[in-house]
Amino acid sequence: EKRFALSTNDADVRQDRVCWLRETDGTPAALVVQDQELARLDEALLRCMRCLRGVAWTLECHQYYCSHEHRVPQQVQLAWYPGDGCSHYGRHLDSCIEPAHEIGLMAWLRANDYRRRSVTAILYLNDPSWNLATDGGGLRLYLDQAPQGSVCQHEGDT
Repeated sequence: EKRFALSTNDADVRQDRVCWLRETDGTPAALVVQDQELARLDEALLRCMRCLRGVAWTLECHQYYCSHEHRVPQQVQLAWYPGDGCSHYGRHLDSCIEPAHEIGLMAWLRANDYRRRSVTAILYLNDPSWNLATDGGGLRLYLDQAPQGSVCQHEGDT
């Protein structure tokens, strides 16, 4: 919990706490001394990080080439919503398709990573006792067929 800080981006969209993790955190292989001094990551979390990294490889194996390249960052963002009834992640796009003359040059430059993004991988690490009906926090997808959005009901493996 010490590593989490309030999200500084898009406060109108998200009110979570975030931290950035690398597989090398807490090991001599970490590039920065501060990162070497962090607690070593749990094996289950490392397995989840590797699973997310494998998404690009899997897409390429199945000949998914909607983007020019699949960039896989060296660090992953871990977001935590404290369950205070106020925190949420509002409707947004993980891709920026607006031209610079419509959103302004600075906004267009800040959205560099989003312009190239064609796939976003999300892994929910909820407590086994989490219940969508009572706890909220479900992933809502906005598709053409469901303009109000529909909440994914699928429960994955624990």
